[in-house]
Formats: sequence, structure tokens, C-alpha cells
Amino acid sequence: QGVNKHGEIVTLGRGGSDTTAVALGAAVGAERVDIFTDVEGVMTADPRYVPSAHVLEHISHVEVGEMANEGAKVLHPRAVEISQTHNIPLRVRSTFSAKEGTAIDSNSANVSIADRQLQVERLVTGVVSVPGYTMVSI
Repeated sequence: QGVNKHGEIVTLGRGGSDTTAVALGAAVGAERVDIFTDVEGVMTADPRYVPSAHVLEHISHVEVGEMANEGAKVLHPRAVEISQTHNIPLRVRSTFSAKEGTAIDSNSANVSIADRQLQVERLVTGVVSVPGYTMVSI
């Protein structure tokens, strides 16, 4: 819950918990903020539409920010913005799995060998799908 500009108690909207966690992390000088969710990390595409989609081990703030702004639901754009502004690494991981999930930071040196190979083979990091819309950004 939170308070709006009129002092009324309101529930947090979509991404409110992510944004709050990152803002609190920035306020206390956290070394990293882990976002626990119902998916195993940031994926290359929506697995409901792309069966070969897989979890990225690492993605930059810029890339995940672009995906969030285009409609990917894994992180709220404001959470990514706060994380990038305060240079706080994030990790998106599943509440239901011990897997490491996806590391998000501004350091391209952290990209795994597998993800580097993927970058060499493909120019696209991820695909965002929004039902009823078609848009290509280059």
C-alpha cells in the first residue's frame, strides 16, 4: 500500500513492489536488489508464443529498460530507471526455484560466454509482444 498525492491510502499498481524494492535499495545503499517473481528471469521472448525462448543470464540496464518500456512485464520501467540511475545491480529470479535468474547491471563484462555467443549469432536480445500491436524498432 501507499499514499497518493491527496493523502489517500491506495494499493500499489503493477510494478509497485519492484519499484519500491529498488527505491529502498537505493535509499539504504544496497549492493544489489533481488526481485523475486513467478518467472525464472528475463527471457528472450514470451514463452507462450515462442517455445524456444530462454532465460538470459545477464542483460544490461539499457536493454531491459527498452524491453520494459515496450511492454515486457518482468520489470516495471520505473524500477529499471531507478536501478540504472543509482547503479544498483538487479537480479530477477523465481520464488519457486533455486536457479540464479537474470543479472541486470551496466557492466557488459559480466555477460556470460553463452550470452556472448548468443549476441554474436543474433542481433536481437529479446522480443516483446503486446497483443493487438505490431511495431519494429531498430
